[in-house]
Amino acid sequence: MQSVDLKQRLWDAYQAVLSQEMLAKFDGCSDGLTGVFLPSAAEKPMRLMIVGMETRAWNGSFKQIHDGDLRGYIEDSMCKHQAYLDMPPARSCFGRFHQYAAAKLGCSRKEVGWGNLFAVAYKKGSPKKDSKSFAAVQELSMQLLREQLRVIQPQSIIFVTGWRYDSDLKRSLDGLIDRSEVLIKKALWEFYLGDTLCYRTSHPRHVTAAQHRDSALSKISAYLSASQGDVAC
Repeated sequence: MQSVDLKQRLWDAYQAVLSQEMLAKFDGCSDGLTGVFLPSAAEKPMRLMIVGMETRAWNGSFKQIHDGDLRGYIEDSMCKHQAYLDMPPARSCFGRFHQYAAAKLGCSRKEVGWGNLFAVAYKKGSPKKDSKSFAAVQELSMQLLREQLRVIQPQSIIFVTGWRYDSDLKRSLDGLIDRSEVLIKKALWEFYLGDTLCYRTSHPRHVTAAQHRDSALSKISAYLSASQGDVAC
């Protein structure tokens, strides 16, 4: 089955990134860091991936990655990710936007992925706040995100990271960004990763910027219809 193959390839990619050499970079500087965010894969081709900043609480503390088998750790994180998407979004502004995006594109939530620019948070906030661990977090996150994009190959991406994360986004995607155009300063940036249409806009918690997220979704919907002959989800 394609979905099983995809999840296995993701698992293999995560295991390769989470090498002993990589984890050693966190020795002595992992206090306050959350567990590693390792998203699962969609059962169907992913029409849209929504990439946030960081998940403020995820899978306990970073140190738990050393408590048992790495295989089990990866599987647990991927299962937690899938379980989150299977639940109603409740009051989560990110979850509600995920649901809204699926409705806007006319597809199921399973065809809308969820990733993060940073795979680890620091004290329920940005990992940039901790100068001791940030270089390691940045390297780990970049490798994980690139592997997710390589394996999953989403048809479109919205980075809801806000303009303050642009330098981090550009560093993570260095050498991959093409056909870049700022449509609205600080609010809406369009670019491509290969043939994948991407937008960077604000996080869903910023209600006043909803129009820019709507604009990105409308453009993506038109792009997907044009490139796939308006195939129904």
